[in-house]
Amino acid sequence: MNLHPFVSRVQKYWKEYLITGIFGGISTPIGQLFRNSVYRLILGKMGKSICILPNVRLIGTSHIEIGDRVKLQSGTHLHTHGNKIQLGNHVVLDQGVSIRAGGGEMGIYTEGISIGENTYISAYA
Repeated sequence: MNLHPFVSRVQKYWKEYLITGIFGGISTPIGQLFRNSVYRLILGKMGKSICILPNVRLIGTSHIEIGDRVKLQSGTHLHTHGNKIQLGNHVVLDQGVSIRAGGGEMGIYTEGISIGENTYISAYA
């Protein structure tokens, strides 16, 4: 059994796996306060007045930029392997939204994804 891809991924993303694993599932307002404080350490950019609800999955966090007054509902996934994901100001990603910006590792090739200001993406889109 070849564990190399798994070990490689853990070595690359260990800090974000640890932080999102510890703080990602806390459902109280204290959990949101923890997420807003600690996620600033791993995200490429994080604006003001951010609401990240429990069970949001973030992979490739150093390439994820979040503007001001953004809300990520429970079950949202932002997943990148090197290409930037940018969320502008006043963006809401409803429950279950999945956004993936591939760098080739996932078989997806994009130059990055940018969601403009004042955008709402509905549930499970």
